[in-house]
Amino acid sequence: MKIASRGTGFLFVILFLIASLPASALTDEEVFRDFRFNLINPGARARGIGGAFLSLADDATAAQANPAGLSFLLRTEYFAELRVYDNAAQSSVITETLPTGIDTFVARGTDLDDGASLSFLSAVIAKRSWSIGFSRQELINIQNSTLSSFAFTFEDTPGVFLAAGAGEIDVLTVNWNVSAGYRITDRFSLGATVAYSTLEVDSTVTNTIVDTENALAQQVEPVLEPTLDLQTTIKDDDDDLTYSIGMLYRVVDKWSVGAVYRRGPRFSVSEEITSVPAGLDVFGVADRLGTDFVDQFSLPDTIGVGGSWNATSRITVATDIEFIEYSNLLDGYVPGVNVLTQPDAEFTVDDATDIRAGLEYFFPNTNKKMPPIALRGGVYTEESSEIRAKFTGTGSFATEEVFRGSGRQEHLTLGLGFIMKRYKLDLAADFANSDNEYLISFIYQSKK
Repeated sequence: MKIASRGTGFLFVILFLIASLPASALTDEEVFRDFRFNLINPGARARGIGGAFLSLADDATAAQANPAGLSFLLRTEYFAELRVYDNAAQSSVITETLPTGIDTFVARGTDLDDGASLSFLSAVIAKRSWSIGFSRQELINIQNSTLSSFAFTFEDTPGVFLAAGAGEIDVLTVNWNVSAGYRITDRFSLGATVAYSTLEVDSTVTNTIVDTENALAQQVEPVLEPTLDLQTTIKDDDDDLTYSIGMLYRVVDKWSVGAVYRRGPRFSVSEEITSVPAGLDVFGVADRLGTDFVDQFSLPDTIGVGGSWNATSRITVATDIEFIEYSNLLDGYVPGVNVLTQPDAEFTVDDATDIRAGLEYFFPNTNKKMPPIALRGGVYTEESSEIRAKFTGTGSFATEEVFRGSGRQEHLTLGLGFIMKRYKLDLAADFANSDNEYLISFIYQSKK
């Protein structure tokens, strides 16, 4: 079921050019619950060390990870990343007896498609104390289907109310970035990225009901066979202008610290109720919202800090802490589109603090037959971005348990890198309970 910025002056100029758009929102339809945001730093090298790259940012991926790092590049670089997704289906079954004597059975599942995509492309032109970069990043690229079934039986009556919903959604969000980094001193730099962000959404949700005793549908006759209740569709796109800013302080061959702030884009797309007048619309969604209303997507703002230490000439240890404002998703949230909730329902989602750490070990090129090799390993936490219910609404036939959300995931990452004179090839694997990802990234460096 689909539920519905030479120094400080440089930064100020960038920020002055950014327009601020209105707050955004989603509905409580099932298809909007399990979004997978690509918020971790790009690149197979970064992923191999658990995504802890804010204080390193020493290749073309710095455009996204920390634009201040671009100024430390010595050569022009071109970068490409291929990401392969292996998603696991999620499902749950809940049975309850409510104080009113109503027995409930709720089964729901989400199946995210596996896939592969060129998730990050970048070109960076490096000069003596500054660099400028151009990149494309996929922030969201998901295709999923949901299937939900809700059954209620009433005390002292053989009747049953059954609602079923099937939904599909395809969401693509792409950031087209222009980035710049300026090295103020040999150790300290600032940077900024301006992003033109686009959203494309294609979704359909179809809900049917059965009401053998006419307890809720209130039709002339009982609804004995699955009958269309409500169908919603979104086939729309939108764009926004957003930005990120970063700083980096580096003591070469010793340690470095970095910080970044990224503003998430805000979008609005039109959702239509396409079942009017054929659908029953038992709970009057079309009467309340109209047949055409706005779904607004407010993607999370993030702020992160990181540090790294060169323990030896061969060993680097890095860690990041990133705060993610998932609560942005609830700006103007619209409940009561899901058949289980009422218009006065209250939903919530926790802001997250993700921790990332990793280690990189270099094997030097001693026999000249093989290029230097880097081995990497890391871990990171990923807090849930799933929206859950605090209150399902007055008169709802479901408790908050039905919308309980999912827990935190722990990720294990492994990586391997081959370093040649002007080429770098990196591989990484990311393992978690709900999905696995495999990355290949390639860097080409120009002559000095």
